[in-house]
Amino acid sequence: MVPPSVQLAKSIHDTLSNAIAVAEQATVGVHNQEGNSHYLSMLLEDRLGRLHQQLLALFRQQDRSPDRTHATNMDPLAKRRRRLIGRVDDAIDLAADTDSSGAVRRSILEDLEGIERDFAAYETEFARVSGDGVDATAAADRNGN
Repeated sequence: MVPPSVQLAKSIHDTLSNAIAVAEQATVGVHNQEGNSHYLSMLLEDRLGRLHQQLLALFRQQDRSPDRTHATNMDPLAKRRRRLIGRVDDAIDLAADTDSSGAVRRSILEDLEGIERDFAAYETEFARVSGDGVDATAAADRNGN
């Protein structure tokens, strides 16, 4: 049976991929049409909100892990967690601006790609310090290691 944290991590990757696809769509000219611009901004904001909730759920699940012997090792992860949530929140704020320019939309896309890399690095680090629930090899592969 696949641990719930692994399923949630895969779901986070799916949501990130979907958000990146929406952001790419918004940067390649579709946003020139006002109706599409508003729709894509709302869709992106929805995906980012979902991502925010999924990250919080994953962190809560990991904190409730039955193996709490590594709790002191989790402290280095707190900074990564705060950074991930902060970056997602910043991207939500940018996406909420339906009148944003192409440069802002490209910035959102770059932010999402950075969040994707940061999450893969977080997974790898979590697997290293806890050995709990995350497939370290798969996380390293997603991180390009």
